[in-house]
Amino acid sequence: MKAIPFLSIIVPVYNGEHYIDKAVQNVIAQTFSDWELILVNDCSTDGSAEKCLFWSGKDSRVKYISLTENCGAGNARNIGIDMSKGRYITFLDVDDDIDPGLYKTVTDRITAGDTDMVVWGVTEEYVGDNGEVTDTNIIFLRDKKCCNTEMVRKSVIFLEEKTLFGYPWNHIYRGEIIRDHNIRFEDAVLYEDYFFNLEVIKYVSNMEISSCVGYHYIKGRVGNVTSRFVPEYFPLSRRRIKTMVDTYREWELYSPAVKKISGERYLRYILAALMKNNMPESESTYEDRKAFVKLLYRDSLYKDIVATTKINSKILRLLQLSINKRRTFFVLSVGRMAYITRMKLPGFFSKKTRMK
Repeated sequence: MKAIPFLSIIVPVYNGEHYIDKAVQNVIAQTFSDWELILVNDCSTDGSAEKCLFWSGKDSRVKYISLTENCGAGNARNIGIDMSKGRYITFLDVDDDIDPGLYKTVTDRITAGDTDMVVWGVTEEYVGDNGEVTDTNIIFLRDKKCCNTEMVRKSVIFLEEKTLFGYPWNHIYRGEIIRDHNIRFEDAVLYEDYFFNLEVIKYVSNMEISSCVGYHYIKGRVGNVTSRFVPEYFPLSRRRIKTMVDTYREWELYSPAVKKISGERYLRYILAALMKNNMPESESTYEDRKAFVKLLYRDSLYKDIVATTKINSKILRLLQLSINKRRTFFVLSVGRMAYITRMKLPGFFSKKTRMK
């Protein structure tokens, strides 16, 4: 009878033939060895299937399934969850990198198998058109043990403030929580990982926070969903903020800090939406962009958490003031200037407005 692995590492793969070898080698090179690696080929049209098949034949810890229909990363992760046998579950994106000691460092935070979740920081690496790293941003957390439900829940908003709550690959989850409560990724073009984590956290009674930053999140590659126009971007971003606010009110932990962090984050999403409306592929006319701004004037969520919130960022304060005073031209100008800056000076822009 095969022993149950401690950790299941689930990797959705879509047209990732150029990254699979390195991703698998990174896992095999880990100083922690009690794992299974599940490669879920999401109906790739390149040579991904052959690469996955090769590695599953080379190392018995590597499992492989090939889907017959492309349904996105969330569905691929769900299939991986169904296949997983590990006591704990984590995720890895095929085109990201990990340090050799990552899984040893974070699993060491699990005490006697009695920890519900571990979360850690990230090293963001921005790449140019040639694939070379042009900028690095390390998002660091301090080691901390959240011993009870209230401590866990109070930590969520601060993880969200650092953009670390919504990712699946900087978390280790107790497998029982996901399986017993049938928690799965929903079918969404954005934030399916955030909504997954928000559901999981409702059942987490203790959590370890690690200072590890051994996960390297590669940003800026061509075709990345965060760098292209997505019509659903703003409605899903608004839903993300609203569910966080509603959850804290349900927990009876809503506070000025929760309002401020949520409000500033929402304003960042509004700025991003204004920028995306300037993308040629959005096909937005000037009248379309004006209509979007006028919707903001009536937005109950904006009035609730943004209108009177003190904002630290200068560009976001300017945007807030312009919306509050209903200066449509200035609102659109802020969005246009931000868009041009991002196109002309992406490194400078990424440092000033770190957004998922």
